[in-house]
Amino acid sequence: MKPIVLSLLLSAAAVVASAQTDETETPEDFRGSNSFSLTIPDADQKLVRNVWKDFARTQFKTRVKYDRKGKEYLAEDASIREISANPVDLISKMEKLGNRTIFILWVDLKGSYLDPETQPKKAANVIALLDQFSVAIEKEKIRQHLEEEEKTLRKLERHLARLQRANKRYHKEIEIAKARIQKMEKNIEVNEAEQVDAVAEIEDQQETVEAVSVQLHKNH
Repeated sequence: MKPIVLSLLLSAAAVVASAQTDETETPEDFRGSNSFSLTIPDADQKLVRNVWKDFARTQFKTRVKYDRKGKEYLAEDASIREISANPVDLISKMEKLGNRTIFILWVDLKGSYLDPETQPKKAANVIALLDQFSVAIEKEKIRQHLEEEEKTLRKLERHLARLQRANKRYHKEIEIAKARIQKMEKNIEVNEAEQVDAVAEIEDQQETVEAVSVQLHKNH
């Protein structure tokens, strides 16, 4: 099983091509800057959210918190050396579009938002990080798929175990039934022999009764 799991996880990198990373202009947004978006096919928001929380914790040493008022996620004081020597804040949103989830990210440099036009190198590093994030998502999708297949396998194994136990029980019941049949067959043989003896005894008794009856009539 382990080689299969490793193969599945390594293959996730090849699937990343299906997740598109873009720089999305949002002039109407209060941040007045460009955002980065990642389109993830066949993924719900819950999966993306959970992977993002884990990704931010392990990669950026920060916790992702949900802002109910702004309906967005905030990861404060993220440590991302590829972007800044100082901690940055990551603001993200997730939108559902059919069977896809759109992950939108803003990078707050503590005073200004990262602008791809004026900071192309840092923007390229953000895109590279999002590509890593998409790999993590694909790995999680494969892990969940594997988990479901393992559940199905365990269910089939339990079903087989029940069938095997039933098979043993049936064989045992057959053995008991065979032993009972043998006993009954012996009982039949004894019964038939006893019937022969009983018939003989009856015939003898009938003869005795007739003899006594004849004697009785002679005396009269």
